[in-house]
Amino acid sequence: MRVLISIRAERSIDSIAQYISGQGYPETAFLFISRLKDFIHQIADFPEKYPVCRQKSHRKRNSICAVFEKHYTVVFKVYTYSVL
Repeated sequence: MRVLISIRAERSIDSIAQYISGQGYPETAFLFISRLKDFIHQIADFPEKYPVCRQKSHRKRNSICAVFEKHYTVVFKVYTYSVL
């Protein structure tokens, strides 16, 4: 399965990295973002493992939520398509 990260999500990830780096921990920022992106790509293996989001705005769009390291939520959708 292919994972596409939205521009908005990329901006959020960049903001987190800049914040951590700005606190004087550039190596920690790099490692954190690496773990986060690995997690996002692993979601593709078993997306059904995660529940539909509880937050009303996400639930209305049938978005799925996966918690990363207790404090971060990855919101995603699964799209199926067929290749002819």
